[in-house]
Amino acid sequence: MEDIQKNEEDELLSSLPKIWTAGLGYLYNYQGFWCPSLGIHGSVSCQKHFKAQNTDTIISTFPKSGQTLPLEECFDKFCEGVSAFGPFFDHVLGYWRQSLERPDKVLFLTYEDLKEDSSTQMKRLAEFLGCPFSLEEERDGVIEDISKLCSFNILKNMEHNKTGQSIERLENKILFRRGEVGDWINLLTPGMVERLNNIMEEKLAGSGLVFKIRP
Repeated sequence: MEDIQKNEEDELLSSLPKIWTAGLGYLYNYQGFWCPSLGIHGSVSCQKHFKAQNTDTIISTFPKSGQTLPLEECFDKFCEGVSAFGPFFDHVLGYWRQSLERPDKVLFLTYEDLKEDSSTQMKRLAEFLGCPFSLEEERDGVIEDISKLCSFNILKNMEHNKTGQSIERLENKILFRRGEVGDWINLLTPGMVERLNNIMEEKLAGSGLVFKIRP
């Protein structure tokens, strides 16, 4: 049975458009997304054997590959929409639209909104999960206390996050930088910033989704 499935997947891969990327090897365009062969294997198996239920909860973040590549090359690939899990803005817009169509099933949060008003966003999260804060908890400052405990600086300075390692070959501390909204602009050239802003405006036009790129 495994041999049959492998042969089917090999035939599928041979029929897909592919592109070579440094660090990730070949990526294949499968159902509109650029994926490594391993990702396609998982997708095929999931679609064959998994049926989503109303009680399921899925948390989606843009994954990190752990690869070290020149910034210019990574930036070009990002702008071209070539990444292991599909174009970033298509990825984000898909969940944004679902959150509008099915707000009881999909909750859309942004880091920028969490930084600006974490208490309000935590109330949204609690209500979405069916565990809203009580009036007594709100009066007692429970939301504010949780907000402080979950703040970027508190998490960054936890001993485990300063010295531990949760991902193979990657120390936890490299996952925390400054955590400031808009700081990405300081890492790119003015030309890169302009290019990315233009892409963002084009991709998000008419969607109602706006990224706060500056504090």
